[in-house]
Amino acid sequence: LLLTQRALRALLPLPSGLTVLELDTLALTAELAHNPDVPLSGENLAYVIYTSGSTGRPKGAAVRHAALTSCMCWMQDHYRLQFADVVLHKAPFGFDVSVWEIFWPLSAGVSLAVAMPEEHRDPERIIARIREHGVTTVNFVPAMLQAFLAHDGVEQETRLKHILCGGEAMPAGVQEACAQRLPGAGLYNLYGPTETTIHVTHWRCRGDGRSLVPIGAPIAGTRTHVLDGELNLTPAGVAGELYLGGVGLARGYLNRPGLSAERFIADPYDESGGRLYRTGDLVRWNAEGELEYLGRIDHQVKIRGFRIELGEVEAQLLAQPEVREAVVVADEGPGGARLVGYVSAQAGAEIDTAELRTKLGEQLPDYMVPSVLMVLDALPLNANGKIDRKALPKAEAGSEQAYEAPQGEVEERLAAIWAEVLGVERVGRQDSFFELGGHSLLALGALPRTREILGLPEMALAELFRHHRLADQAALAAAGPEMLDVVVLAEGGRGIPLYCFPGLIVNSSEYRQLAEALQGTRPVHAFVSHALTSRRWKHSSLERLAAGYAEHIRRETRGGPCALLGWSFGGDLAFETARQLAHDLPVNFLGLVDVAVPALPSPPALTALQQDAARKRLDAWRDRSEMAVQWQALLDRLPSGLRDQILANALAAEDDMPLDGPGYASKEYLQWALLDAERMLMEYDYGTVGVEMDVWLAADAWERRHVFPRDWTRHGTIRTQTVVPGTGHLTIVRSAAFIEAVRDRLLQLDG
Repeated sequence: LLLTQRALRALLPLPSGLTVLELDTLALTAELAHNPDVPLSGENLAYVIYTSGSTGRPKGAAVRHAALTSCMCWMQDHYRLQFADVVLHKAPFGFDVSVWEIFWPLSAGVSLAVAMPEEHRDPERIIARIREHGVTTVNFVPAMLQAFLAHDGVEQETRLKHILCGGEAMPAGVQEACAQRLPGAGLYNLYGPTETTIHVTHWRCRGDGRSLVPIGAPIAGTRTHVLDGELNLTPAGVAGELYLGGVGLARGYLNRPGLSAERFIADPYDESGGRLYRTGDLVRWNAEGELEYLGRIDHQVKIRGFRIELGEVEAQLLAQPEVREAVVVADEGPGGARLVGYVSAQAGAEIDTAELRTKLGEQLPDYMVPSVLMVLDALPLNANGKIDRKALPKAEAGSEQAYEAPQGEVEERLAAIWAEVLGVERVGRQDSFFELGGHSLLALGALPRTREILGLPEMALAELFRHHRLADQAALAAAGPEMLDVVVLAEGGRGIPLYCFPGLIVNSSEYRQLAEALQGTRPVHAFVSHALTSRRWKHSSLERLAAGYAEHIRRETRGGPCALLGWSFGGDLAFETARQLAHDLPVNFLGLVDVAVPALPSPPALTALQQDAARKRLDAWRDRSEMAVQWQALLDRLPSGLRDQILANALAAEDDMPLDGPGYASKEYLQWALLDAERMLMEYDYGTVGVEMDVWLAADAWERRHVFPRDWTRHGTIRTQTVVPGTGHLTIVRSAAFIEAVRDRLLQLDG
C-alpha cells in the first residue's frame, strides 16, 4: 500500500500489483470528520509476557494499558528524552524491558535504533550499534554491563547519557567501573518484576564506595511495603519481603486464577480495597529511606539449623575489591548442607581464597562463610545475560596446602577420620580441618573418635578448634589428659590481658578477628562454653560458672589487672566474674556485648484436663529419651512459670519433640542447654558491680521478638553505650567498627 498524491505518482517507479491511494483525489466528504470512537480503556489488556514458574509451567503476566501508560509517562518525566536522543532496542521481545525500549522513545518522539537478533550478548556488536546510530540511551543487565565496560574503547562512547540497568542485583564494582570509564553517563539501577509493569523503583548510582547498591525509591503511582511473615511492616534495617501495589499491577496471570489469588493479595494497608503483589524478593529499608535488595526468599537456605540469605553472603563477596562476580549456592556435601561460593576476579587482580575467607569471617558468622570457594575465569550466563546457577561446576572441597603425607600411626588414623567426615580423598599433615570444608558440627561428630585416638577422653572441643591442622592435632597425644576449656587466641605484648566469655553454644572462634586486631599488644584468652565441656550436666549456677573463670584469671594474672569482654550469655558471665574479681585484683575493663533478657510470654491457662494431657505427653517423650535422667533433673529445678510454659508447649506441639540424644550437635541437647541457661538467668541475682561498663548493642537490638536488651544502668555505672550500625546479634563481634572500638579502648587503658 502506497499513500501519495496524483502529481507525484507519475514520477515514481511503481511495481505492478501495488495498491496506491492518491490522498488529494479521495472522496472523503461522506466520511467522519472526527476521530473514531475506539471501545478501549486503561483496563484493557496491553500485552502478556510469560515468566518461568517454580513448577516448570510458565505463567503469563497480563498487563493493562493504564499500567504501561503510567510507566512510560514516568520514564519521560524522569529522564527527559530530547529530540536528538537515540534509544537502542536490543532486548528480546519475550522480556518486558523490550516494551519500554520500543514505546518510550516512540511515545516521546525520539529516534529508535534496533539491534540485530542476538547482538545483545556481544559487547563488541553493541558498541558498533551505539557508534553507528549515535545512541544516547541503552539498557543492560548487570552482568552484560560489566562485560560492556571491560571492553576496549568503551570510554570513547561519550554520547551515552542514560545507562539503565536492571534484571538482577547490581554489584558495587559495576557502578564504580561505570563512574570511572563513562563519567559523563548517568547510571540508573531500576527494579521491577514483570507482574508490576517493568519498573517500580529507581536509584541513580553515585559510585560512593558503598558495598550494596540500592534499588532506591518507588516511582510515581507505586506503593512499596516491606513486610514480615505476618504482613507487619518492618522497620529500617530489618529484612522482609517486598510487596508492591499501585497502578502498575498486572491483572494477574492469564488463565491462572489460583496462582493469581496466591500472588496478588488484598492490601491490608489500603482502605479503598487495593491489591499487592508478593514479589518473593527480600529487601530492607536503609537509613536514607532507600530500598536495598538482599536476594530471593527462595534463595533462603538453612545450614546447620541457621537460616541464611544467600544474597547477604553474595553482597559481602562483591564488596571485596578483587571480586568481579560472585554467586553463592547451597549444596549437599559429605557433612550435609554447605555453602559454596563461586567468584571471578577483576581484571589484573588475583583472588586468594584463604584471604577472602578470612575477610568474610570478619563480616559474617562462621556458618555463613562458604565451606568451599571456587575461582572461575567468568561465571556462566544464560540466554538473558543473567548468572546461570545450573551451569556452575560441581564444587569439591580441597586443601590450599601442598600435600604432605601423614606421618606415624596417630596422624594416619586422624587423616582417615577426617577423610570420612569431610568426604575428601586424602588429607595431608598440614591440612586444616576448616579449609577442607569442616565446620563446628562436623568437628563435634569427629570428637569422640579423635579423643579415642589421642587417648584424651575429656578433651574439649576447643582443642580441635585451636589445633585445626592435622599434625598439630596429632601432637596433642603427647600432651596428656589435662585439658582446659580455654583457648589462647593471642600471646605476647605488654597490654592488659583480655579474657573473652562465650555465648551459650559456641566455641572461641567468634573472637578470632578481634584477637588478630590485638595481636602483639596483649594476651587474649577465650573461654569455651560450659555446654560444650564435661561440665555440661552439673546444673551449675551463674555464680559457680563465674567462680571457675575467676580462679583461672587469678592464676594467670597473679594479682595484676585484667580486661573482661562478654558477648550474649557470655556478657552475664563476664559481669558476675567481674563482681567476684573486683575484691582481689583490678578489673580495668568490662565490655558487655548485645546481652539480652528473655521476654518469656505468659503461658496460657490450662484446665486440669489439659495439664494432665500435657504431663502425660511430656513423660512419654522423656521416657524414650537417652537424656531422661538429665531432663528430669532439669525439669525438677525449673521455676514454676517456665515449667508451665513447657507444659503448654508440649500440649500445643504438632510434632514430637526431638529425640536425637545427648550429642553436642543434637537438637534435643540444644533445647536442654537453652532451657538450662534460662534457668540460670532466672535464678541469678544481678546486684551491682563496682566496675565501669562499656556496652555495645547490635543495630537490631530493639527489633527482635521475645528478647530485649538488658538495662545495665540498674547494675552499675555505664561508661559508654554504643549501637553498632549494620550489625545483628550474630555479626556484631566480628564487625570492624566494634573491633576498632574495643582495640582503641584497651590501648587507652594501657596508657
